[in-house]
Amino acid sequence: MNRHLPRRKRGLSTAVIAAGLCALAASACSSSSSTQASAPQTTVADSAAAATAGCSKSATPITFWGWVPGFDTIVKDFNQTHPSICVSLQNVGSGTVEYNKLLLDIRGNKGLPDVAEVEYSALPELEITNSLADLNQYGAKSVESQFSSGFWSLVSHDGGVYAIPGDAGPMGLYVNTAFMKKYNLAIPTTWAQLASEAVALHKAHPDVYLTNFSAVNTEGYDALLWQAGARPFSWSGTTATFDYTSPAANKVASYWQSLLDSHSIDTLAFGPALFKAMNTDTVGIGVFPAWGPSYFSGTASKATLGKWESAALPQWTVGANVTADWGGSAYTVFKSSAHPQAAATFVMWMNATLASWNKLSQAPSSLFPAYKPMLASSLLSSTTIALSGTSKYFVPFATSATEIGAGWSWSPFEIYGTTQMDDAMQKVVSGSSTIEQAMAGLQAAMDSYAKSQGFSTGG
Repeated sequence: MNRHLPRRKRGLSTAVIAAGLCALAASACSSSSSTQASAPQTTVADSAAAATAGCSKSATPITFWGWVPGFDTIVKDFNQTHPSICVSLQNVGSGTVEYNKLLLDIRGNKGLPDVAEVEYSALPELEITNSLADLNQYGAKSVESQFSSGFWSLVSHDGGVYAIPGDAGPMGLYVNTAFMKKYNLAIPTTWAQLASEAVALHKAHPDVYLTNFSAVNTEGYDALLWQAGARPFSWSGTTATFDYTSPAANKVASYWQSLLDSHSIDTLAFGPALFKAMNTDTVGIGVFPAWGPSYFSGTASKATLGKWESAALPQWTVGANVTADWGGSAYTVFKSSAHPQAAATFVMWMNATLASWNKLSQAPSSLFPAYKPMLASSLLSSTTIALSGTSKYFVPFATSATEIGAGWSWSPFEIYGTTQMDDAMQKVVSGSSTIEQAMAGLQAAMDSYAKSQGFSTGG
């Protein structure tokens, strides 16, 4: 299971984002926009150093920044099977810490690694610095077919490919089967069915809820927009377009607002309070990414073990099969690399071979793959977890990963946008605003912010 943190705890600091945007559109930024952050010290674990112990002195050196446990084993395996290349793993910190250092090094034009782990939602914030290599020229097309178009679109932009997809967070349901049986409910296959069951359940049993609506970690709400066909942001060069009020976006907003207005769903945020409610049979379904239960598992009581099964994400149209993603990382090569072909060879081997994924999918890495051959593997399908008993927990999520809607793009302003959306959704659950109003306000705020960063906008 992917152990990435919910997005609110990740990403580039506002000051560093501003610095990156200044590098792209310097005339729009004053000197006060530059970051005052200091770069963290690079640390290299003994196990990571051991991975390079057998390298030939003549091997091409590649530096890789990544933070997931178990990467040292992957690097060691690559070095042993590719003796002409020697990858050195460095952990400079996860998420925000690494990204801040990357942008500081980009501004200083020195110190960058050859390869870095970058979450999908943070990738555009680095793309706009013009520091990422286009992997098309190093063979990326040879692995494109090994990923769904939904994941490939996350690493592609304006004809270029700026990373190789790695792990993923395809969406689905996590269902308490005992809860559903107790209240004579069927696992919903459409959003209409989920709403109908949620309303009827809470009306008959005011102390329980079918599911929840989270006002924080709103990448989950982004995923709901994504599945419904909304594409709230797009960008090219220094032009950005925001559309949080499209018919598809309004459909999602109206749906969840109706459930909130009738008080038919809980408003606990993704985290300990929600997990406690799930543990005590107060909430019966989590609308989760594949990695969600890894958080729930840490607080699960013995009484709830074996009750939970994964299921497909409900659809807007009967018979449709469209999902979305929440979380995951890709792997970039920087233009400054002295050996971009060797770096790309490592990135493609790491993320597009079973030799790598047979280990990445297991502890201590425990990542959920975007790589289609691994999604279809018996190793993944046979994996079980205590929460789900003997049920094939990964199978519905593996199917979901092949059905990710194409065409989604994260914006270069994700940290600002996430903060704005979280604040707006807090007002929604407090009853002082509606989701429709929140989305209209977010669109205006994003449009204004993009202009302040030197972008022209479509709004």
